[in-house]
Amino acid sequence: MVRDVIRVLVRRWYVVLLGLLLTAGLAYGAVAATPPEFKSRALVLLLPSADAVEEIGNPLLALSGLEQPASLVVAQIMSNPEREAVERRSATADYFVALDSSVRGPVILVEVNDVTAAQSLATLEYLKGRISDELARLQAEVDAPDDSIIRSMELTTDVTATEDLSTTIRNAIAAVAVGLAATGFLAFGVDGLITRRSAREPALPRAEGAANDLSGDRAGRVPAVPKEPADAAPAQQDEEAAQAPEPSPARTGRAR
Repeated sequence: MVRDVIRVLVRRWYVVLLGLLLTAGLAYGAVAATPPEFKSRALVLLLPSADAVEEIGNPLLALSGLEQPASLVVAQIMSNPEREAVERRSATADYFVALDSSVRGPVILVEVNDVTAAQSLATLEYLKGRISDELARLQAEVDAPDDSIIRSMELTTDVTATEDLSTTIRNAIAAVAVGLAATGFLAFGVDGLITRRSAREPALPRAEGAANDLSGDRAGRVPAVPKEPADAAPAQQDEEAAQAPEPSPARTGRAR
């Protein structure tokens, strides 16, 4: 089966060449349509209030119970108004804010993707500031005392954005796969069409020649008239002569 496929592709090399050129064009278009993105990320930790630290002494030992305020901040940052505000700053930015599932505690993960490294880092800084602002706003609305205010601290933050080619490579691979599949189908379709046409062309002249010969024979044929054999007449005459009665001799009489 593999040999048959190779034979077809070799016979229709011009179709394969055209398909490869179109496939290269599709891959180039996919890469141009999806340029590489630049990713930056940061981790923000919520710290307990001064009252909680005074009782324990170490803020890191009083992190339990802060996941709920962190979830409220995440919900606000991921809301539609905040997304519209980010879009006004950078129309190509895409961000994600959630509690970091890799650690236990009130750790907020911030990830930003954008078409340039500068825009990605700028949006990351904006979102980190919005986390602090939103945390302060929520506590102000509930009239939290100053000594019970929850604070935020940056654990890690990227100073340079990382280039991400995954989307570009994925789209290029999809374009190449579609182009190669279309090339194969087109080559087999053209080969089948030409093969069927070549098989019909010799049969048509033979059929037409046979029809012409048959019509010529019918037109030039004269109905044969049966002829008696040449020796049939003398034999019939001899038979009739044998069957005829012999003449009686004439009588001669004396005169009295």
